[in-house]
Amino acid sequence: MKFETIVNNVAHSIKLRQAKNGIDQFTLPVTFTHKYKIAAGCVVFIVAPDGSYQAKAFDQRYPDIDPEVQHIYHGAYFECDEDIDKMQPLIDAVAEQVN
Repeated sequence: MKFETIVNNVAHSIKLRQAKNGIDQFTLPVTFTHKYKIAAGCVVFIVAPDGSYQAKAFDQRYPDIDPEVQHIYHGAYFECDEDIDKMQPLIDAVAEQVN
């Protein structure tokens, strides 16, 4: 999926939660590619019931991250067409759109 599309979808999901409180937290995991394969790194946006969120960056593939984070309900799962070096720009772009 394209970088801009992921930024828009993640930011939109967070804004919806901010407008209407939910019951449980959910996650929006984003994986990246490296030479057309899954990169060793991902970011997981953890969205609280009140719409606050945190972006947790991992230097492992998504299947290998902390099981506690993996077991939080997924609002969506995104596979970014960009290389892992776009992780921080993606986090920054989401923050810019949410704020």
